[in-house]
Amino acid sequence: MIPPLVDLALDYYRNPLAYSHLADGSFPLPRGFAQQFSALCSALSPLHIDATAKSMDSSPEELEAAARFFARHVLLDPSTTCYRSLAVSPSASRPVIREHYLFLIKLFHPDRLPNATETDLACSRRLNTAYQVLSDPGRRTRYDREHLRGKQRLRHSDPREFFGPHRVPLQAADARPRPALAAKISIWGVVLGIGCVVLSVGAFALWELRPARPLRALAPLETTQEPPRPYYLRGAEAHVQTTAATTTSISEAQVATNALPAADVRTVTAEVPPDAIAIGTRIVTELQIALR
Repeated sequence: MIPPLVDLALDYYRNPLAYSHLADGSFPLPRGFAQQFSALCSALSPLHIDATAKSMDSSPEELEAAARFFARHVLLDPSTTCYRSLAVSPSASRPVIREHYLFLIKLFHPDRLPNATETDLACSRRLNTAYQVLSDPGRRTRYDREHLRGKQRLRHSDPREFFGPHRVPLQAADARPRPALAAKISIWGVVLGIGCVVLSVGAFALWELRPARPLRALAPLETTQEPPRPYYLRGAEAHVQTTAATTTSISEAQVATNALPAADVRTVTAEVPPDAIAIGTRIVTELQIALR
């Protein structure tokens, strides 16, 4: 039976973007990872690597490269602890620490890796330092006191999240996921859009519901003199003035002869229309002519 960690290392080597969460040094290892790594060491040992490669339709060189790639990106991050560098737990025994160290150092040692890069050499030095610290009881006690004292209980990730493919890096198992910047921008854009629509509707409603203001009355025109009369009314106006003068003279004559009181004559003259005055004036004139 192929250990799950061997299958994961080969898939990660062939398609690293599908397991991008493994490159996050803060992503915790699953519970029992030390036992699974021991199974990987046994399956890729010189006695069993050929059978493992045949059963996985691969080659021993590809499996060794996959194990090296997995250890470089998952275990040997500079920010990790010595325990994670050797894929052991804080309660691991010295034989387990030595077994993991011997397997890992063979992957990165310059004598077994002719085309070793600077990164491979840095990983080799990191493995040597971790083994020197954890193999010495005194240095291991001081290391635990300095690096593990006062810290919370060791966290573990869910095996389904660790062994499953992820297209985006996962946060720590107990951390609250944060929305991405694009999601924040889209949310704020929607909020601003809704706010603009509400303000526009409110402004339109206030404009429609405002009370109607009365129109201001036009101020009367200031005239200094009466406008001239039309030409077709000037003859009638002269005739009316002549008739009024004649009526006034007749009324005064009647007042002189005590025919009517002056107050009654003015009242009658003022109340009679101009046409009636003209007719009456003509009748009076003809009577005067006849009496003479």
